[in-house]
Amino acid sequence: MTTSPRAWLQCVMRCVSAWPRASTSRWTANYQLSNRVAWAWRTAQNGGVPVVLLYLGFIGDKYFPDDFVDREHWHRVMGAYMNGVLPLNLPGRTIKFDGGGSFVMLVKALPLSA
Repeated sequence: MTTSPRAWLQCVMRCVSAWPRASTSRWTANYQLSNRVAWAWRTAQNGGVPVVLLYLGFIGDKYFPDDFVDREHWHRVMGAYMNGVLPLNLPGRTIKFDGGGSFVMLVKALPLSA
């Protein structure tokens, strides 16, 4: 699904207005995170469906030199990534919309076995 930059920005503005401490300038600077949240939010709000946005960190993935060593490390990295863009208490919180849809963002970790 594609959209114009104007439509994307309007969706971001609606999402930001729901969170008083969120920053529009930080949303546009962190395009990937804000785009995922905006589309998930829009789908839940306008489509009337439950939406789960999952950020999954793979623990012990030695393919990358900066692998996540444990669940706490992954959560610290995601917290830093979200800081100033989204409320840090957003993950795990379900937001329900009038049309029956809901949105929840999850930040989870999955250990990889050797």
